[in-house]
Amino acid sequence: MSGRSFQGPLFLPLLSSACAALIAATSAIAADAPQHRTFQSRTCPVWDKDLHHLLDWSEAFSIHAPELQRSVRAEALKLRERCLRDLSMASLDRYVMLMKLLYDDEADEVESYD
Repeated sequence: MSGRSFQGPLFLPLLSSACAALIAATSAIAADAPQHRTFQSRTCPVWDKDLHHLLDWSEAFSIHAPELQRSVRAEALKLRERCLRDLSMASLDRYVMLMKLLYDDEADEVESYD
C-alpha cells in the first residue's frame, strides 16, 4: 500500500450507481419474463446480492488485491446474466466458488493477525 494511493472513495459512488442501474435493468427484464419459481430462480438473486456485498466489503476495506476484486466482479456480472438465462445448478456452484474464494481468503487474513 505504500506506493499507491487509495482511490476507492472517489470510484465507489460511481461503481455503486452503475451497479444500481444494472440491477434495475435486469429486474425490469426479469419482471417481463415469465416467472418460474424454482429453487434456482429464487436463489440466484439472493446469492448475487451476497456476492456483491462481499465484493463491496472487500473493496471498502482493501481486503483482497484489486486484480482479484476486478476479476471476481467481472465473473459475477457474467454469472448474473447467465443465471437469468440458464437457471442451473452449475450457476449456483459458480456463486458458491466465488463467495468461498472471497470468504476463505478473508478468513485467512483474519487468522493471520492472531
